[in-house]
Amino acid sequence: MAKLNQLRTLEQMLRTYDSMTIDDANVIQLQGVCVERLVDDITKRLDRLRESKTRLSCRNVLVANYETMTDARHWLGSRLFSDLPKEESKVLKEKMELMVYLMTALMLKIMDVDADYADTFFCKLKESYKRKRITNYELWKAQLPEVTMELLTRFQTELTADMLAMGVLKYDLKPSHEEVEQVQLEKVLRKLPHDKKYPEDFTEECAKLRRYSHWDGEQFCVDYQLLRKYMFQHFGEMTSEQHVALFEYDVQMRMIHEDMKRMKEEPTPIPSQRGGEPKCTELLCLQYEKLPLSANGA
Repeated sequence: MAKLNQLRTLEQMLRTYDSMTIDDANVIQLQGVCVERLVDDITKRLDRLRESKTRLSCRNVLVANYETMTDARHWLGSRLFSDLPKEESKVLKEKMELMVYLMTALMLKIMDVDADYADTFFCKLKESYKRKRITNYELWKAQLPEVTMELLTRFQTELTADMLAMGVLKYDLKPSHEEVEQVQLEKVLRKLPHDKKYPEDFTEECAKLRRYSHWDGEQFCVDYQLLRKYMFQHFGEMTSEQHVALFEYDVQMRMIHEDMKRMKEEPTPIPSQRGGEPKCTELLCLQYEKLPLSANGA
């Protein structure tokens, strides 16, 4: 991650300079030289990565925040450029613009990944992720006397909503007005616990998810190849918690869909994870039969 740290160091140097009041021309010039040398080093690394025939891994991505790092205004807005002598400022600006150009080119190279490669990348990460012994879905199902299709669709909706609330799709393109209008929010909320609160941008996140999903009867189906490609492209921006949230969502949705499929094949509701134990009502009836009759025969 040393390459990534160089960009952060450059960013911190410019921020620190802007927060200080410096009148000494020699100090200003020294700061300019330090920044220029760091920019030169970053540019060389960027150029080597851009020309490399090896497929880049998003785990070692040089650009942590594409949108910010590839915006020239983010770098050229520093006061250093106005404090430096005109010629020196011009040279540094040109070098900074070249650095931004190479970062943009590198970004496009990283983004240009086919769905199969992204799928392989996701599956390898998933193998290294050790899921909890009991998922939230398994725990939820074990507490029910029986599992109905209605309950499965509710949990499916809640699981999806919780995943969105974690900000998994935070880094996707902003939805259009048309995409937001297509979200049937009231229909979604009716399936969720009435006392549960979701982020203010929940509707927008739902609109983003529509790009990766469709309905197949009661099953809410996600195009995992597209979603995994999104994860590959934004891996460096996503938090480890968001990575895990996506893994857990994948695991639990598969469980839910297996139960839905089984329920369609079996007309009766699926029993919970309590094995073959009698239901509570059956136990009560058995106990009642064993009680002695009262004096009045009741």
